[in-house]
Amino acid sequence: MAAALIAIFFFGGIMGLGLSTFLSPYLFSPPSQEEIQKHMLSFLTYRPELTPEQQEQVKPIADDFAQQVQNFHEQSINQFSQLAAMKEERISKFLTPEQKEELVKLAEEREELFAKHGPPPSM
Repeated sequence: MAAALIAIFFFGGIMGLGLSTFLSPYLFSPPSQEEIQKHMLSFLTYRPELTPEQQEQVKPIADDFAQQVQNFHEQSINQFSQLAAMKEERISKFLTPEQKEELVKLAEEREELFAKHGPPPSM
């Protein structure tokens, strides 16, 4: 019985790691401007049942909305980075030199994470 539980736990961990590796770009990255526009147009096509002519009329609005969402996300990331840097500067006053080095490493890791999963390149 214990061996079965260990095996289930082990294979569950492997599956979780595998899925997170393959799905992380979709789970942790914001949608691109094109994806936002495509989703919005698709939704509007089926719910209010837009005609093809109406879809063409709405397309520029959806594109504008998607661009504004992308800009908002980029601004949010930048503001968060600035707030985090100010927080780290304030905290560093109380840290030893070794702790300050570790704080710098944490900040670098955060910036790498944002670069990896942050906003998609502007279109």
